Amino acid sequence: TINLPTNAISAATTFNVFATNSATGCARQLTATQSITLLIETTISEHPEDATALILIGGSSTTATFSVAAMGSGLVYQWQESTDGGLIFANVTTGQGIATASFKTAPVSTSDSGTRFRCVVTGACGEATSDSATLTVEDADNVDNSVEDGAPNEGDGNNDGIPDAL
Repeated sequence: TINLPTNAISAATTFNVFATNSATGCARQLTATQSITLLIETTISEHPEDATALILIGGSSTTATFSVAAMGSGLVYQWQESTDGGLIFANVTTGQGIATASFKTAPVSTSDSGTRFRCVVTGACGEATSDSATLTVEDADNVDNSVEDGAPNEGDGNNDGIPDAL
């Protein structure tokens, strides 16, 4: 068994192995080449951030996207949601990318506001759970679309009060 600090390992790391004869105490360096597979502990390196989605004028709704970054070997992603303030989480069943690092909700309703999302990442060396991020849903009629000096909002090419990216 060889225990190494994780910061000492990379894909190009070379190891010299010495064998010791327990009877004589003499050591000899082994010269054979052997490939080894290194499994990296599963960790979250970037947690999802809170997101806002809008209910547009006319009642259609937008979506929100949550992303996570993880490190490890053989990673599998599962997004979860909580509607009780983060006490109980259940696997997400609707939306796009529920088993990827980036999850896009289904179109939202005002009742979805306050829902928390997190990602459970499972790998060959364990499981890591991200912090949760909160979805806020706002009615576009209530969003402050005020303009200064008569200039339209940035990204609002048709001056309808809604950014064109939505």
